[in-house]
Amino acid sequence: MVLAPVTAVATDLTAFSPGVTAAGLRKLANASTLETGNRVSIISGTIGLIKNDVMSDMPGDLVLLPQRPHAERKGHVAPYE
Repeated sequence: MVLAPVTAVATDLTAFSPGVTAAGLRKLANASTLETGNRVSIISGTIGLIKNDVMSDMPGDLVLLPQRPHAERKGHVAPYE
């Protein structure tokens, strides 16, 4: 049996956040980037703009919005429980 070394690969992450939470999220993102090497991009704006970005299938990894049942029904957002 041959074992290959496991290597970590940096992954860029994209988070959608309303403006009210973006400042705090940016601090967390910067700390995470320094610790892991994974760059975190924050896309912020009004709740309506973020919802439009998500509903238009803009690629992303994390969405911070109030729960929206209509988004779940369309299969765009899976709530974390």
